[in-house]
Amino acid sequence: MAGGTRGAQADRDLDAVIQLFETARRFAERNVGSSPTLFISQLMNERILSDAITSSAAREEVVTIKTVHSAKGLEWEFVVVTGLQEGTWPNLKERGSLLGSERLVEADRSGLTSRAEIAASAATGLASDERRLLYVALSRAKSRLLVTSYVDEDSLPSRYFEEIYEFVHGASSEGVFTPSERDITAQALVAELRRSSMEGSEFAARVLKTLSSSGVRSADPSQWIGVRNISTDQPIIDPAKSVPVSPSALTSFDDCGLKWFLEKSGAQDGDSTAQLLGVAIHFIASELFKKPDLTLEEGIAQLTEAWPVVDQNVGWVKTQQLQEATRMLTRFFEWHQANPRTLVAVEEDFALQIGRAKLSGSVDRLEMDPISGKYFIVDLKTGATVTKEAAQEHKQLAAYQLGVVAGGFAGIPEGAEVDGAGLLFLKSKTGKNETVDQSAIDSELVASEIQEAAEGMAAATFNAVINKRCGTCSIRALCPLQSEGRSVIE
Repeated sequence: MAGGTRGAQADRDLDAVIQLFETARRFAERNVGSSPTLFISQLMNERILSDAITSSAAREEVVTIKTVHSAKGLEWEFVVVTGLQEGTWPNLKERGSLLGSERLVEADRSGLTSRAEIAASAATGLASDERRLLYVALSRAKSRLLVTSYVDEDSLPSRYFEEIYEFVHGASSEGVFTPSERDITAQALVAELRRSSMEGSEFAARVLKTLSSSGVRSADPSQWIGVRNISTDQPIIDPAKSVPVSPSALTSFDDCGLKWFLEKSGAQDGDSTAQLLGVAIHFIASELFKKPDLTLEEGIAQLTEAWPVVDQNVGWVKTQQLQEATRMLTRFFEWHQANPRTLVAVEEDFALQIGRAKLSGSVDRLEMDPISGKYFIVDLKTGATVTKEAAQEHKQLAAYQLGVVAGGFAGIPEGAEVDGAGLLFLKSKTGKNETVDQSAIDSELVASEIQEAAEGMAAATFNAVINKRCGTCSIRALCPLQSEGRSVIE
């Protein structure tokens, strides 16, 4: 290489290229499968150079942050050595050049030929190198030395930390770690500073401003949850307008107002296999009204033909679920044939105006007792059963009954008598049909409850409620009562 200014510049350029390749190698080892875009992004956002070949000017009255390699030959009065974690220091993971020439060197040095033996031999050499590197780090201190480590669910102090602690104190470090008041992360620091600033600390506010100016997004107040004004506190439905209410929404709203509102606003997944199965069973069940002579074999044939649309699984899972669906359909046909009541209508729509509530929906089966002439509603269920006590309070069934009593069905006069309603559960563990009935309702009480629910559905706020369905709730990540959705502001 030629000397002079141009030669010196060429040397620096070559050093920079070598450093870039070394940085790329370490990145590839630590982030297997990552894209070049991620590497470039990390490189552009680095604030501390690692293993830099080029030297930097030293300044007085500052904290010098260096890697161990770059600290060779230098000394300080006070040195802090951090990161003595198992798996990090010592780091015995095989590493080297991009072409793996270090394995060739190890094979030549040791005379080994097996890749596994070469790797084991290299690991022994790495352990020695790591220990020498630690000695270099510790010997940089002229008068004071601080070595740090920490304990959490995913990390333990390294063997080197234990050796140093036992040498200084003559005992193991187990049980002597001081619990931290917060996690040692940027987010935890910002959270603590936010709390202090809310309590009136000007210092915390200044630190947050400094962090925000330095590019720490979590310290920027515009990124905080809960600090902006509410966009509106108006009810979702104008007080002068009617509130649409469906019978199924009554139960959902009663369980948890927040869940009902979010799912109504689109916070739910698409139709699941269980939901599509319910649709298929309901369709075939309704065919019995149009075709009283429909046989079970014909119904199963319809179900089998529609199954590729219902269930997207393949193999034995799909076969098993089709068999379960066939058993459910078989139970329904058996129940239908033994049912003493007369089938009046299927999938029958009704609508009522009760105060602000515009109640509307459809019943699976509207039946009549041939002796008393009273109506009875049956709702088919392909999911889990409920208790007899819960059925008495089932708001969906009560709304159906009110539809009959209040004249919501076409062709049924107001004041018609009902004998109750029932839930027919086709997914039975016992192999038999399970039915749970609800007694005839107090129509005035049910109407009052529906009006109250309608006012709540039209309100400006919706409360989250802990209930038995929380375990399978689809909006847990949005619920302030669940750990998944709890806000950082408490």
